[in-house]
Amino acid sequence: MLSVEPRKGYFVRPLTVKRITEAYDVRMGLEFLAIEVITTKQKPLHLERLEELLHEREATVSGRTIVDRDLYIATNEAFHNYIIDLANNDILSEVYRKLAVNLLMNRIMYDAKETAGDVGGEHAEMVGALRQRDLERFRRVCRKHIETGKKMAQLAIERAGGTL
Repeated sequence: MLSVEPRKGYFVRPLTVKRITEAYDVRMGLEFLAIEVITTKQKPLHLERLEELLHEREATVSGRTIVDRDLYIATNEAFHNYIIDLANNDILSEVYRKLAVNLLMNRIMYDAKETAGDVGGEHAEMVGALRQRDLERFRRVCRKHIETGKKMAQLAIERAGGTL
């Protein structure tokens, strides 16, 4: 995350547990908004791309061990971007991308060797909830998924001495 100081320039803010927790909380709120819009639409959702991303992500891990970090991050980013984009709201998509949680995860997971939870299972549950247009189920799974992300970030930040 960048901060701007007039007449001094741009500075990279250190990542702390507090900042990443706040970023994940905002991400969850934006995903909840997208899901509320999505579940009230009567149009087909076209979830095939999410299914493809589930399968692509499977190749990036063995159990909880990450075997292809770059592809792991890319498929995770594409998965969440697609969910947001299903709401068909350009402003929501723009704000979500500016939040850049996936960029933060890339920084956090630079040396990561394993996930902190069942990300693939959580993604599959999210797709199932979308398929059934089950807003409450999606929220429940999304909360769990956000906690997994926070846990991964916290572990990485603690290993780095408190900031990244």
